Amino acid sequence: MILNRRELARVQCGVLGASAAAWIAIAASSFGFGQGGLLDALCSSTQQATWLTAGWVLSASRGWLLMIVAMMGPMTLPAIVHVRASTFASRRARAVSLFLLGFLAVWVMPGLAMTALERAVRDAMPNAYGPAALAAFVACVWHVSPFKQRCLNRCHAHRPLSPFGLKADVDALRLGLRHGMWCVGTCWALMLVTVLLPGWQLAAMIVVSALACCERLDPPGIPAWRLRWPRMAGLWLRREIVHAGLRVLRGKGQHPEHPAREHGLL
Repeated sequence: MILNRRELARVQCGVLGASAAAWIAIAASSFGFGQGGLLDALCSSTQQATWLTAGWVLSASRGWLLMIVAMMGPMTLPAIVHVRASTFASRRARAVSLFLLGFLAVWVMPGLAMTALERAVRDAMPNAYGPAALAAFVACVWHVSPFKQRCLNRCHAHRPLSPFGLKADVDALRLGLRHGMWCVGTCWALMLVTVLLPGWQLAAMIVVSALACCERLDPPGIPAWRLRWPRMAGLWLRREIVHAGLRVLRGKGQHPEHPAREHGLL
């Protein structure tokens, strides 16, 4: 089933709207206006809660899942579109729900592990940037490794889904689990840097989310040790800068004969 433009726009608005709402909740909590201290749960490990109790786990899981919705929500768009396009209209809501359930479930255990690590590091070295710097070094090595490229390639692979019966539900859940697993493999190092920072967590979350979204725009590549940068995002930014320059020139009454050639596009 092929989604029309209206259906595609509805999916995009829903996913991006949920992500924006999560960002607002996290930003509000960072300034002390939210309930539950979401950044405390994510980055300060709920200072008032006893460590590794049921209350701590629930609080940390709630905050971590909200963080995943905010940061990873836009990156699930291609997979959600694939799920909706592969199922009948009567099953789409259930299929997408199962996909999201699997995707979020995969992120819970790494999230709790990172939050527990942050708690241990903070207790041992309060307000220290050394652990975050070490995590940043690990993230840089992971970024240029072939293992991360393999994870990125897998994030683009969406297997066909069965259209009927229990098999359709299992396929949707399995796709969410697999997509979440490869997403963790792609982003775990950057997320660890965000969690271990003693300050500026919100700014770090925004930067990490932008980097992850930009690199996900690139097509699959050959796994190898190499420097990689968000090529598609760079081309888009260059095009927008050129178009803005052309609009300025037209506003001044100048009309270049070969604008693309003059701006290095040919």
